[in-house]
Amino acid sequence: MPYEGDNYCTWSFDVDASDTIELSFNFFNLSDCKYFDYVQIGRKKFCGSEKPSPMTLRASDTIVFRSSIMRISWKHPGFRATYQIKSKYECWGTVMF
Repeated sequence: MPYEGDNYCTWSFDVDASDTIELSFNFFNLSDCKYFDYVQIGRKKFCGSEKPSPMTLRASDTIVFRSSIMRISWKHPGFRATYQIKSKYECWGTVMF
């Protein structure tokens, strides 16, 4: 869905401090980096149409989306991301009774 200008959104994860989050972008198309539209994860900013690679986040990481008021009349498709929480307490293996 296209996004409007002058947006500021944040997302955080309410998970155990020892958990990690696997984040993948299914789609990514923001305006060029020169227009100040970006997604920031930790200290890294992503913009333009190059889809970021899948990444592992810490429980304390926050995702920020910012679009500039300067481009309020332009529309870009935006982004779509999915995540999966990985707990260190997950059990794997076969149990026999």
